[in-house]
Amino acid sequence: MSENKQPDVGSRQMTRRGLIKTVGVGVGAATIGGVGLQQTDDAAAIDVGTALAAAGSATGLAGAQVAWMLRDWNPFAGDSPPDGLSADALKQRVRQTVKTRKSTNASTIIDNQNIISAGLENTLYIEGKTAAVEQLNNGKTQDEVQSAAINAMEAHMTTVEKNLLKTWNESVNELNTLASALKSHPDASPKDVLAAWYKGGQDDRAPAIAQVSASLTLSDGTDFDISRIEAGFEESTWDPVNKESQSGADNYKIALREEDFVYLEYGLWNGIWSDLQTVKTDVNDGLVTWVDSVYGQVQSGDLELGDLTTPRMRANQMADEKGGEANAIADLQALNIPITAGEQTTIEIEKTNATLTLSGTLAYTGDKTIQSGTTYDPSSWSDAVAYFTYDQSTASGTWSAYQTAVDGGIVAFTAAPTEGTAYRISTAANESVTVQGGDFTPVDSSGSEVDPVSTTPDHWEVDLSEKLANPITEVESVQLASGVTESKTKTIILDDPFTVKSIKRDGKSAESATFEQTEPQTDDNYITQDEWEEMQKKNQELIEKYEDSQNSGGFSIPGLGGLGDTGSLIGGFAVLLGGIAGLSYFKGRTT
Repeated sequence: MSENKQPDVGSRQMTRRGLIKTVGVGVGAATIGGVGLQQTDDAAAIDVGTALAAAGSATGLAGAQVAWMLRDWNPFAGDSPPDGLSADALKQRVRQTVKTRKSTNASTIIDNQNIISAGLENTLYIEGKTAAVEQLNNGKTQDEVQSAAINAMEAHMTTVEKNLLKTWNESVNELNTLASALKSHPDASPKDVLAAWYKGGQDDRAPAIAQVSASLTLSDGTDFDISRIEAGFEESTWDPVNKESQSGADNYKIALREEDFVYLEYGLWNGIWSDLQTVKTDVNDGLVTWVDSVYGQVQSGDLELGDLTTPRMRANQMADEKGGEANAIADLQALNIPITAGEQTTIEIEKTNATLTLSGTLAYTGDKTIQSGTTYDPSSWSDAVAYFTYDQSTASGTWSAYQTAVDGGIVAFTAAPTEGTAYRISTAANESVTVQGGDFTPVDSSGSEVDPVSTTPDHWEVDLSEKLANPITEVESVQLASGVTESKTKTIILDDPFTVKSIKRDGKSAESATFEQTEPQTDDNYITQDEWEEMQKKNQELIEKYEDSQNSGGFSIPGLGGLGDTGSLIGGFAVLLGGIAGLSYFKGRTT
């Protein structure tokens, strides 16, 4: 194991001529004022995302997040049910909480697994190579240069490992809290809701959770306490790194009874951990080869990288400048994910009960040609992910889950509306009224109010008789909106089928998208000054293209006119899309 010392990347200075001021692909001075890929505590967005799950999709909390591969990152805090809930309400709260956790884990960790071997590997190489060049120019021996490269790589890998394991720990601790709440309720039991699965079978006992029962050694040699799940049978326990059982079962997971739902699956989480270790080994070997080549070819001072700012440093600086809200494009580019930096792509996503239209920047890791007028189904892609970054305040959508007739001013929705979402209802009498999701009442078929926790509503009603001059008419359309009015950027994973409605380049229509990135790092490149300068040139071109697209109003699309202060559709629907990715992207996998 190499020395447990983390390089001071924030203050790294190379006393050279300053030919390279920024290495890799950062956005530079361009800012898009948004949540980007980092965690958000936006309660409104969470409410919208959860509610729009009624449109026939899974619940989601957050958009796509790759920040866990770039910086120290904290997972979403676990949920603790309040005291005083009825047994039915508590059981429903537990079911919803574990579904939300699965969705959150998917959008943050699980769905980004396939960029570990490309994006993270690229970042690790840059960390190692820049540390090596610094020591090379300080006249160190080859062994010292190699150690510096490996130490820098392992330091960053340790951050990534911790982020993965912290996410697991938070999930397990939350599960334990939920099980304890069920156990302490006089009319409920953990067995009513939760079960443990192994080898395709289901255990009748509730899973018990060990809070901290194992210590793992990370890449830099430090230890980390991991929470383990004890399944309740045969002393079987598991975490992302290890499993122990007397039966020899090869996989374990937590299930919801009476539902086709599992999460915290050992096989999936262990697969991600294994991918990280494979990348670490590959980059370690690659850096040894690279240092050997560089040390034999390059003399001290030949590589003059100036005041180096790596892509990861750039993204982290932007995160700090935004008060913890990372620039979405900077995060994607820091992992060298191909993006359409100078293009504006408009897509349409059709879901049960709703249609969403977004305009922004597309990033795509596959080899397909993305063409205007074509529909794509990402769930059929085995080795690619599409990310979409857009301004939440410019999104738009329509809602189709309503009854046509307006009787005495009563409008009925056939799917659950959401608090935090605005619905603009237009009638055949040329009137429009905007109402909030919380204005609707769940009712049975006779119109009597029901408790949606214990009784499935027949529909949801809102009385608009005092707002309509013509209370007996028909609904012509319903548009969606939220209370977010300021410009705020969001990145989501496109997991549902989407149609590319248009692509614009330099303000003109284009038939296909052009994805750009810098040359990926390997064990035999970025040895000469010319290579580093070419990287800087490419980086600057992407920055300028992105800035030009912003200045030309590239993200702007028609909003929902007449909504007043409620603004345009946002976040929640898009947040929903980020959340459901983990439920369908990796077929046969669960989180």
